[in-house]
Amino acid sequence: RGRGTREARMPASKAKLELAIEQARTQRDWPTLQRLLGKYARHFADAAPLLESLCAAEQAIHAGIAGQAILGTSASALGEDADFLAAEQHLNKVLEAHADNWEARLLLSKVWAATGRVVEALDTLNKLTADLNSLRKLTARQVALLMQSMLFKASTLEENTKETLEVYTTILHLADITGTELASPLHTQTLQKSLVRAYQLQVELGDFNGAIANLRRIVHHQSASLFSREDYLNALNTLISVLLFNCSPEQYTPLVITLSYDSRSEFIPQSQIEEVVIALQALENALAPVAPDTDVQLYDFYTLAYSRATQYTPLTQVIERAVSTHFQHSRMWTQLALVLLSIGRYRSAVAVIKDRLSHDANSMMLHLLAAKTFLNNLDDVEKCIEHASQAVKIAESDPQNPEAFLVPRARLILGVAYGRQALTVNESKRRKELSAKALQELHRALAADCDDPIVNYHTALLFADARQLDRAVAHARRAVAADPCRPEPYVLLGLLLTAKKDLPAAKRVLAAGLAHAPNHLDLVVVQAKVCAAMHEYCHALNLYLSAFRDGSCQLAVPTEYYITRHLSTNSFFYCKNRRLAPSGPIWQLHIAV
Repeated sequence: RGRGTREARMPASKAKLELAIEQARTQRDWPTLQRLLGKYARHFADAAPLLESLCAAEQAIHAGIAGQAILGTSASALGEDADFLAAEQHLNKVLEAHADNWEARLLLSKVWAATGRVVEALDTLNKLTADLNSLRKLTARQVALLMQSMLFKASTLEENTKETLEVYTTILHLADITGTELASPLHTQTLQKSLVRAYQLQVELGDFNGAIANLRRIVHHQSASLFSREDYLNALNTLISVLLFNCSPEQYTPLVITLSYDSRSEFIPQSQIEEVVIALQALENALAPVAPDTDVQLYDFYTLAYSRATQYTPLTQVIERAVSTHFQHSRMWTQLALVLLSIGRYRSAVAVIKDRLSHDANSMMLHLLAAKTFLNNLDDVEKCIEHASQAVKIAESDPQNPEAFLVPRARLILGVAYGRQALTVNESKRRKELSAKALQELHRALAADCDDPIVNYHTALLFADARQLDRAVAHARRAVAADPCRPEPYVLLGLLLTAKKDLPAAKRVLAAGLAHAPNHLDLVVVQAKVCAAMHEYCHALNLYLSAFRDGSCQLAVPTEYYITRHLSTNSFFYCKNRRLAPSGPIWQLHIAV
């Protein structure tokens, strides 16, 4: 009965002793290991030779090395005590008795790698990793040995980017299936290098989704300071760039699918822009203590992200913060002016532009930005002409000015401004003078680019004001041909053709415009009135009904009011304020009924 009890306890004692031996091997505590092996041999003589040979081989390889074993170096670099010949003899002895012993083959490949027999080492390593799922029950020490061997394999394939990436991906997959944590002391260095090299190679090869997944892992684990500051900052910068420039909204995978978080304590971004903004905030916080004068590119990324989401109010706060630390960068002030314009703070934007002009009076771009704001938003045509004229004078006084390419834009602004002035003047002679000035400036702009769609559009408007319909049609056709996706030139051309009593041509033009912009309400209504004038009442009614049904047709007034107004008259009034962006003519075209 006593012998039976002792035998029942033996498996548990054996497992406990093997665990202690494994811990000693992991810690490379060779004296403790020798003592435990002696005890193991006394109690389990049959199993002891295999374990003793493996331990002896491992000790021979790692003897004299302080720290982790490094693969890919020469034998001399591993230390004078590393007796690779003895290690190989021990491993061959194991393989004679156990030909399929996985650990012996792995250690043998390590010996071959260290002694320069690369082909044999890689061949053995490839066979060992052919089926990763069979390696799920490896110990932490065995996983570390295998990962280090894989790093050696990667170092031999650096010239082949795809195969190198496969190796690093295999290392990361091995960590996943074996439940290996990045924070594990045995694996931290290997997994750090694998993650960094994997995302670098994925970006190089265009595998952006894979790169994003690995970059997220780096950023996520930085809370435990597992990566160097340089690696962390590089990973944040790369993640931001890839999300902004290499990942479409359709390709984006939300973070919650990639990493597991405690939703009660962590904010999980659900969109591309949210993740970019969070990454930018992390980057800004990481840079602030060391470099308060953060690189302005960071704020360019903020601008791109918030602008894509049309979130200009938080962007204003970011740019104001940027200006406070980068007040010497004129570009930041210009960015601030643009953001203020985006949220409708036009006078504040003009104040910022004027302040910058007091420091740089020869900036054509700032003058034109001020001119456009006065024309489009503040309805101050005189100020607009003043700034646009100043921009032209700057270019004429210095033909080598790097902003001289903006002269055609200045001419366009002057042409539109003079045209608007002409519409407000009652005196016939003065109106003709202003119209002539407007046409002169627009012709100068066309001399620089005869196919500019916006210049052609506004030239057509001026000729239409003067009732020179043939010339207006010619320029409207140029505007349509230069930019087929812009709906306003189609509306203008359709109205001009109706004024010429060419209803079939007008219908064809408006149909082409609706093919590009089916929800543009002006196109829908003008086409409906043309169809009604051609006695195609069913088609006209369907067009009107589509305008009521389609919620994407948006106006400043309710759609019902807009449609009712035009159903009640045979004339189409296109009474929008003329601006730099294409808009309708301020005149009345009669549709023949």
